[in-house]
Amino acid sequence: MASFETREDFEQFKSHVLHSQLSVSSAIIGLIRQQRGSFSWKDSSPVTFLNWAEGEPAVTKGRLIQECVQMKLGGNYTWQTVTCWQARHFVCSIPVVDASDEPQSKPTDQIFKKVKFLFS
Repeated sequence: MASFETREDFEQFKSHVLHSQLSVSSAIIGLIRQQRGSFSWKDSSPVTFLNWAEGEPAVTKGRLIQECVQMKLGGNYTWQTVTCWQARHFVCSIPVVDASDEPQSKPTDQIFKKVKFLFS
């Protein structure tokens, strides 16, 4: 599922959508509300950027269910909480690796700035 650790990541996604011809108006991203109320990315990246719609995230007093986050695919690309138990479109992101790069002599942590987005 897509995660946006920074505004730069989010803007890259918006640019990709603007150049795509999508027939859907919203999609689930990889941000979920845990049972205790906090939000986390499915890929465990830190939650440092959020783009909530006005009035979001919705208050969930007394609920003990996991909630997903849906993003509008247009306008301000705002986010809102929705139930995870309904079929919805979703967006995933995967790193794009340059095959021409020489292998490293030892493994290192790498931050991928090029990402390919997949929609369903």
